Amino acid sequence: MLPPVPRDSRKNVSLYQKVEKPFRTRSSQSVMELPNAMDTLEREADLLESMLPSCHDVQRQITTRFIRLRLRIAAKHFFNERKKILANAGHLGSKSQAKNMKKKQCQTSS
Repeated sequence: MLPPVPRDSRKNVSLYQKVEKPFRTRSSQSVMELPNAMDTLEREADLLESMLPSCHDVQRQITTRFIRLRLRIAAKHFFNERKKILANAGHLGSKSQAKNMKKKQCQTSS
């Protein structure tokens, strides 16, 4: 059986859930297109009410770390999607890949 969750952890989880909402309402592309994503999302998170103590700026530290993590995940997803689109469009990143592709095309056409 799992030990009970401490009261402070529940407060953290509720804060995470509130900070997660902007990521859920936007696509990863729109998050990545924000002028300064970190500052914008931090400002939105500052507007949230929290049950956390106001000393030592705990809420800001927690939200900053969480936002950085979510931005890394969003960036990874965004760039993987772009990679798929470029691969389907025939864009190849290096000269050797382009040469190999030309060789394959010549072999299949002959």
